[in-house]
This record gives sequence, structure tokens and C-alpha cells, in this order.
Amino acid sequence: MKKISLIFLLLVGAAGTSFYYAIQQFSAPPNKSSYYAEYLPTDTLAVISIFDLKGLSRSFPQSALGQFFAKPAIGRILAEQGADQEDIWQYESFYDGAADLLTNPFLQQLFGDDVTFALLKPNPINLRYNPEKEVQKQLIAFGSSATGKVIDSIARLTMKDFSKEVINGLQVTRIRLNDDEFLYGHIQDGVIILAYHPELIAQALEQKEHDRSLEKQPWFLAAKKFWTEATTDNCYVNFYCNLKKLRGLLASLKQEKVEGIADFMQGFKSLSSFAAVHQGNFQIHSTVKYDSNALHKSVQQQFQTRTQHNLSLPLLSEKTLFYCWFAGLDQNLLAHLPSALYRSTDQTVQQHLGLNLQQITEAVGPQIGLMINGVANAGFFPLPKLSLFNQIRERGAAQHLVKRIRQSLTDKNFADERVLDLRNYSIYYWSLLPAEVAHPAVALSKQMLYIANGELSLKTLLNQEQQRELSSTTRMLLGSDLATQIEEAGYAVFFARPALLAAEAKKAEVWLNAALGNSTEKFRTELLNVMSSFNLAAWYINFSKNQINSTLFLQPKTATQE
Repeated sequence: MKKISLIFLLLVGAAGTSFYYAIQQFSAPPNKSSYYAEYLPTDTLAVISIFDLKGLSRSFPQSALGQFFAKPAIGRILAEQGADQEDIWQYESFYDGAADLLTNPFLQQLFGDDVTFALLKPNPINLRYNPEKEVQKQLIAFGSSATGKVIDSIARLTMKDFSKEVINGLQVTRIRLNDDEFLYGHIQDGVIILAYHPELIAQALEQKEHDRSLEKQPWFLAAKKFWTEATTDNCYVNFYCNLKKLRGLLASLKQEKVEGIADFMQGFKSLSSFAAVHQGNFQIHSTVKYDSNALHKSVQQQFQTRTQHNLSLPLLSEKTLFYCWFAGLDQNLLAHLPSALYRSTDQTVQQHLGLNLQQITEAVGPQIGLMINGVANAGFFPLPKLSLFNQIRERGAAQHLVKRIRQSLTDKNFADERVLDLRNYSIYYWSLLPAEVAHPAVALSKQMLYIANGELSLKTLLNQEQQRELSSTTRMLLGSDLATQIEEAGYAVFFARPALLAAEAKKAEVWLNAALGNSTEKFRTELLNVMSSFNLAAWYINFSKNQINSTLFLQPKTATQE
């Protein structure tokens, strides 16, 4: 199936831009238009358009991520994880197939823009018993073509049998992929259509003759508006998913775990995303449309926890290596954890603190998070400078929680409690080892409960807490636009400095090899190489009534940042 899917992808990519290199006998649709929507029904489950496949096929193998997926790297990683030789051979075969097609000189000339995959609504019964076959049956692809001869040319490149056939009055090119797998293609009005089942091609052509199509679907129209208005930069991917239809499909599968997911999806309408490059930075923007009045009760309660101000923003600085913040911690959220996980977690918490999870969520929340502000040598091994922060929900309960934490640390760590006074605050810590990073520390401010490994770290955080927004140096690091978006995020924020984290991790490589052995050496090395290629990563979520917005931001590392 992997090989079939790969060939299908590459064939569509080739067809998508062949009009650049052939005699134009037809008027092909404009680049990045939604012409394909005229061929699709309104209940289409998902659509993804990929642009500039030619450029991506050339640049990806040279990237850090491309090198991560190279045969030697993956082969060693699989071997480290205990995979047998057959698994490694299968991956190498898949990789070789991709490389052969991507490096074919003629195919290189054909790669380019305008490749769209669409997944029509699968049959629930068939999906339940043979999901792979049913998804394949409902998969159709579109590209722009300048000449009807292009399918035959591509068919020859696959080195498989192909023929011209007429099926239900429709002339198609049939390409044999293996003994029982065929791919069908047809060109009409400058559009090439490919599918595993020719019936889908006939349905698409018939659909275009009707006035009712995906092009008229309100949620798809909203997705088009989102794609066109949100960016004018180089766009590489557009994605649309009908979440209402997806929920109905999941519910129809009659599987307990899947039905649970479907329950939480009630009220959600659609998901739209696009991936683009803006000022050299890679970004994925997404928006989810939903009906707030139709949401699952627990989801409604979760959305009500959003905040107007992130209390931990002042803690984020130019020295921060990792930071995440979430504004949705409450008992309602924990109650929907798998029952076994909830019980075991609750028992562990009670064993160590004498409090249950409900009592803890009564004390702190909804804002919680953690951050790493460096890695320090603790004597025998390195430790991250880790800090956890929790918004105070009810001060009396929070004070009781701090008391239980202090008692637990004193009883179990064989160290006397010490106190560092800072203005009106008391920082409690326990000196387990000489290094300051090996000192568990706890402090309660007017708005936050802090837990960290290092009393001086807490002193710094308490001083930073006096601010109300990002510092000027942090804003300079993030850039004005990104800083503003992070400040306005009302639900979750993730921030990391991958290259700096990788540099710190490499300092600990000798200790990691001693502690973990060489069983993960190749994976760790390749992962650190990928991390080293990015200077900054950020992800944030915000939502208003009936809409959720999120953005993933990746900033590549440049020579000036070495």
C-alpha cells in the first residue's frame, strides 16, 4: 500500500504541472484556484492541495528532516529499536522507490504546482471491516494538464502495463500497479483526474454538470476566504475537513473508543489550514468553526476557562529554552481522562501529598505551565532548570497544598527545610546536593504557586512576576507580530528554542550514553540535528465565539545565529 500511495502521489504531482512544459491545447485552471471543488459533492470529507512539489522534491532531501529520513539514518534507528531486517528492507525499498521517481530527469521536468487530493465520504460498513481498501476506493485527485497525452507519458515512466479503455462510456487510461491494483486517469477541459476506481472519475465529471457542488458549500467557502485573506506569501498546502461529516462517520463505526471521540466533536463544523513561508519562517495557520450552543457540555465548560490575560507571560524571557502554558485545568478536564489513568494518578498524588486530584484543582488552575531556563551541572549529571507554575484558584486551598508539599519533601528527602525571604514572600527549599539546581523549592505568591529545582530560580521568577507583559528583549527575540499573537493567546502557548536545547543536550551526551547505553544513540543524534536547524518554535491557540484559531511557527537557524 505504501508503494501504491507513493506512485499515486507522484503521478498526481507530475500531472499537476505538466502544462508548463507541454503545448497548451487547453486552458488550464489558474494556479492555486479551487477549480477541483466543482467536481466534488458537498459532503466531501477532506481536501488537501499541495503546491510546488518540484521545489519541495529538490530541497527536502538536503534538509535536516530529509537527512533524518534517509536510509542510513532510519536503518540504524530501526535496528536500535529492535526491528528485524525485513522491516529495514521494507523501508529501504520504499525509500528507493521514492528516490528513483523523484530523480528521474523527465519526471523532474513535470513536477510543480496544483496537486489536490480529495477523500469522499466512505461507506461506514466497509470502513469498519476494511478501512484501507475503503479509503482507497474513495480517494480522488486533480491536477492541471496541457495535453491529453500526459497520462500516457507518465504511464510509461512507471514501467507498468497501461492501456486505453472505455468504462461505462468513459475513456480512461488504466495503469497496472501490480497484479490486482490499477490506477485510472482521465483528462477533460485541462483537468487531469486520477482515481483507483473509474466510477469516481465518472461521478466527478457528472458532478461538474450540476450547480450543487463543494464550491457552494458554506464551510468550504469560509475555508477559501481564510486561505486567500490570511496570507499573500508562498503557500505550500491548503487543507479542508468537514468535521460534522467526520463526526457522523466516527459515530457510525460502533466502536467504543471512536464513539467517545465523536461525542466530544458534536457542534464542530469544519477545519481549515494552510502552510506558508512568511519572511523566511514556516507557519501553519488553522481555524476551526463550531456552534457554541451545540458543543458537548464538557467542551463548553472547557472553553469557558479561557482567560483575558496570561499571568505567566512575564516569566518568558530571552533565556527561556522551553515554555508551555495552558488555561484549561479543572476537574472537568481531569474527569475525562481514561478511568484507569485517573485512578492511578489520583492514588499516586494521595500517596505523596495526602490530597486527591479534586482537592488540587480546587486549589490551583485554570492556568498552569512549565518552563526550562537552562541546564546546569548537578555534580554527577546535568539537570534542567525546571519551573512549574500554577494559578491560585482558592487561596486557602492553595496554602494547604503548599503545606502538604513542604511536609512531603521534608519527610521523604532527608533534608531540613530552609527558607529564603523575598519581600512578602517565603521561598521554601531543601538542599539535597550542593548544586543549587538540586534544591527542590516551593513558593506561593499573590497569584501563583511555583515549584522549581533551585531557590534562586524562584527568586528570579518572583521578581519577574511584578511585570504585566513580555519584556522588550523578549519582544525583540519574537518579533512584534509573533509577540502580539502570544500575548493575545487565551488558551495555550508553546515556545521553544530547539537549537539551544540541542546544544544543551549535546553537553549531556556523554552522561546520556552512560545512563541509557547506545540503544538510542542514532535516534538521539539525528533528532538533535533536526532540532539544531531551528532557532525558534512557537504554537499558540486562541478562540472567540464559534471559532478557534491556532498557529505553528518555525524559524530556521541562520548563519548569524550560530
